[in-house]
Amino acid sequence: MDWQPGTKNENGVYCPHETLELFRKGGGLRAEIALVQTPEGWRSKRGFSFFSGDWWGSSGPITDHCTAYPTREEAIKEQVDRMHREFAKITDASQQREAREILAWADAVLAPEQMELFAA
Repeated sequence: MDWQPGTKNENGVYCPHETLELFRKGGGLRAEIALVQTPEGWRSKRGFSFFSGDWWGSSGPITDHCTAYPTREEAIKEQVDRMHREFAKITDASQQREAREILAWADAVLAPEQMELFAA
């Protein structure tokens, strides 16, 4: 079976249309927000990995259990808001530093027109 963006596999997992990614220096995926547009709306999931402290990370598939939002931006905002809530609980200093980097990227994803101001 050829798994095309926007379709579900036999386990009910959607293939994303788009994945926004943040890589750490030297490689390694640090954070991502995956998006799929379904007939019900935009669904999303977020993933992240810390490379310090207890090496905490989280990820998951996009399924029908993910909330469908009317717009792509609302689906992204939900994942960014979740990261803010989850990262607010971090007490390890090195992970707090990594969390600030991830959140700066995630907040910039919400306002891409702002990033153009910094382009050279």
